[in-house]
Amino acid sequence: MEYHSLLEHIMDKSASILITHEFQRIGTRTILLNSREIIYSPNSEKLILLSLSDITERRINENILLQNEKRFRQMADFMPQKIWTADAAGNFTYLNENWLSFSGFSFAEMKNWGWKKVIHPDDWEKNKNAWQHSLDTGEDFELEHRFLNKDNKYIWHLTRGVAQKDVDGKIREWIGTNTEIQDQKEQEEALEAGILERTRELEKVNDALQQKNQEIAISRYNKRFLLEFSEKFSSYKAHNEFFNSVVQYIADLTHLDYVFVGKLETKENDNRSILTIALNVFGKLAENITYDLPDGPCEQVIRGELYLYPEKCRDIFPKNKTLVQFDVEGYIGYPLYDETGKAIGLIAVMHKKAIEDPETVSSILKIVAKRAEIELERIRYEELLEKNNKSLEDKNQELIKMNKELESFTYISSHDLQEPLRKIQTFANLILAKEHENLSETGKDSFRRMQAASARMQQLIEDLLAFSRVNTTDRTFEKIQLKTVFEDVKTDLSDLIKEKSVRIETAIDVEMKVIPFQLRQLFNNLITNSIKFCPKDRAPHIIIRAIPIAGKDLPVSVDSPDAPYFHLSFTDNGIGFESEYNERIFELFQRLHGKEEYKGTGIGLAIVKKIVENHHGFIKATGKLNEGAVFDIYIPAQ
Repeated sequence: MEYHSLLEHIMDKSASILITHEFQRIGTRTILLNSREIIYSPNSEKLILLSLSDITERRINENILLQNEKRFRQMADFMPQKIWTADAAGNFTYLNENWLSFSGFSFAEMKNWGWKKVIHPDDWEKNKNAWQHSLDTGEDFELEHRFLNKDNKYIWHLTRGVAQKDVDGKIREWIGTNTEIQDQKEQEEALEAGILERTRELEKVNDALQQKNQEIAISRYNKRFLLEFSEKFSSYKAHNEFFNSVVQYIADLTHLDYVFVGKLETKENDNRSILTIALNVFGKLAENITYDLPDGPCEQVIRGELYLYPEKCRDIFPKNKTLVQFDVEGYIGYPLYDETGKAIGLIAVMHKKAIEDPETVSSILKIVAKRAEIELERIRYEELLEKNNKSLEDKNQELIKMNKELESFTYISSHDLQEPLRKIQTFANLILAKEHENLSETGKDSFRRMQAASARMQQLIEDLLAFSRVNTTDRTFEKIQLKTVFEDVKTDLSDLIKEKSVRIETAIDVEMKVIPFQLRQLFNNLITNSIKFCPKDRAPHIIIRAIPIAGKDLPVSVDSPDAPYFHLSFTDNGIGFESEYNERIFELFQRLHGKEEYKGTGIGLAIVKKIVENHHGFIKATGKLNEGAVFDIYIPAQ
């Protein structure tokens, strides 16, 4: 070995310093073996010996590490992936250029936990938890999550991080990568969507096949049933004989516990029930029963459709006593109608167990129902004739009574419908008045729309009520001066006439035999119609004339050409209409314009036409677009 030493002598004011270095040369390499620093202090007259250890290896290693780190970062900056490093606590110490370019943030903004700002909010919790787990355990970090790029768009990435540990297994730092997987994610989503759509298509096809198979099975069963039914009932059977045979046949065919046909009856207290006219119990005819409608499946059937309750019937209708009495589990019924479409009875089956193949059973009941309806109607008419034996006048009185009941029902219905509308308008007005400052403009607009909609609904109800009155009120004809009718209507519309500056010319000095109430309604509707459909920049001008005319001079042929008629005409200067709408405007709910442009329900002219028909006359309308319209009415004088 080769040794040599170097002595350095440094003098200053306070001390004399002697430093001696001992070196060893090994080949071409010289290393520092030992250094001593001897300090002489004149004040203390003492020598202080400081021993300096060999630092060459450490300095060399540090230089190597610095060079390696520099090369690592240079390499990382050129890589297409996003590269990062973090210390043992998880604080980022390096992000390569690709990372910074992708995010648009600087390293200062991203270091430590600043990278949270690029994580999708929905992914943050799982990202934080997974990263903390890796920091606590030293396990590799791997996660799919979304990062926000500088274009403000989230991109899917696969992130992997590996802990770098020292010889003692202690985490020194973390090195990781972030790889974009957006294309793979989109492909996966597209594939999953395609698989889901295909699965749905297959399910639809499967359901369709099952339905088709079921229909084929039912169809075959029905064909067999129709053949047997036609053979069994080819000879005429009426009334009880027919119904008893039907319930017996269905019981034999289906093996269900109870089969019955019943007619609808209303008691004095308006409670409705089903009185069976044929009942089969466990395969044998039984004594008829009364089945109360409330809280049971029969009530649902009578309301208008086929109802299936093939199982858990008592659970669905726990209050129905008949179901409890007969221990019924399954029920299927079908309504029977008269020629007006009103339910008059039903045909049904009940079973103590769940009914299998309910579609087939309901199909059988449907087929039988039509024949049963005819027979039930026959019984009903015969009972009516036998019980009442009324004259034609009696039937007319019954019809009048029914019309009055219908009118009462209409009034009640209109009240029940209008009352909620009045409450809606009242509450809306209160809210707008008292909470005006607390409502947004959207809220205020919504309340105003609600008010307008309820007002339109209320007007529609009133118009429908008026239309109903035209059909149901007493048609008593009286002689009356037409001028008197007009003056009454003019008084009722005085405010509107004044507001719109309406000018009305009349030449109606005639006496007619009419239904006074209805003719006033006719004048009211035609005048208001002319005012309503007049442009805003034009004052309404209405001309009303009435003259006698012979039947032979009418625009259409009549049975009695010599019979006298009255010709009433209403002419206005409104917006008019095209000739293709001459007949259409009299149809119920018919509107030629939008509700926002011209308000109305489309019932007014339908009422006018009905009134004219009630007077055994007819009405024609002609118009020219933007010039006005003419309504010509022809009513027999007698």
